[in-house]
Amino acid sequence: MRAEWGISIVGGQGTMLGKIFRIGHLGYCDRTDVLMTIAALECILSELGVKIELGKGVEAAQKIFLAK
Repeated sequence: MRAEWGISIVGGQGTMLGKIFRIGHLGYCDRTDVLMTIAALECILSELGVKIELGKGVEAAQKIFLAK
């Protein structure tokens, strides 16, 4: 993702190892960063052959953001 999209992600640590990923950022991270990361991740997963429905992750995040 970093080479193609300029977004760094890393896996979870400790009890969260293999369960989550973290967005690499240097300080402030807002909704735009989260939405772009999810969109890029969906593209990468699709390119890798993972059967996902593009846009579902972004849609879920948008619903959470709008609920606040």
